[in-house]
Amino acid sequence: MSSSDSLQKTEKYPHKKLTLDGSNYSQWATGFKMWAGGIGLWSYISGDEKEPSPLAQLTDPDQNIIRKEKHDERVKLYKQRRLLALSALSTAIDAQDFVYLRDIDDPHIAWTALEKKYLPQKAIQFNQYLDHLFTLPKAHNSSSIAETLQTLIILKSDLAALSVASTPVPPATSTTSTTTPKDEYKIPDAIFVHTLLRALPDYYNPLHQTLVNSDTSLDFNDIVLTSVSVGLRYFRFVHMNPKSFFH
Repeated sequence: MSSSDSLQKTEKYPHKKLTLDGSNYSQWATGFKMWAGGIGLWSYISGDEKEPSPLAQLTDPDQNIIRKEKHDERVKLYKQRRLLALSALSTAIDAQDFVYLRDIDDPHIAWTALEKKYLPQKAIQFNQYLDHLFTLPKAHNSSSIAETLQTLIILKSDLAALSVASTPVPPATSTTSTTTPKDEYKIPDAIFVHTLLRALPDYYNPLHQTLVNSDTSLDFNDIVLTSVSVGLRYFRFVHMNPKSFFH
């Protein structure tokens, strides 16, 4: 017997509810999915669980009656579980968000409405920036190197702006707090450095190895300047020694 088969009443969400300002949406959504999945209700909220399809009619009337009775029971059970899922969702949100549950019997509709309201636009932008960062193609000549450097500089600037915009400002209190607000959109410089080194042509490998094995911290701006310098020296050498390059 599955956990959903044994459900007879609404399960109450045991963790922190979704806050009205949506500041905990990402953590809340992850926790709720895991909890609802554990009690066999998440598939009704995600919309993966579909209502049983109508049955095709058979030539035998008696068989049609028996099959219809079983089908009707499955449909009834599906609707009961869907209402339990909707009820479970109601225990995880603030009462002011009950408007998203009003006059509906499909928890997937409610979940989608909450997602549209609370899923931060910044999170969407952040994921798009990361996709761009981690799929940067490998450069192969001076033109593509310059394009790679420009792309990374712009991405770093955009992510920095997103980070500043998303950093919460702690409320003013009479007690001085030493807690630094968590910035979930801040990307360490080392990520940009390694992305740049990975995207550079193979003749940058010695620089790559030197920097990776170095004990010093990797500063992106310094690496950009070093990369430009190495590239200039390389192309100057190729220009002055074409035979050594092509033979």
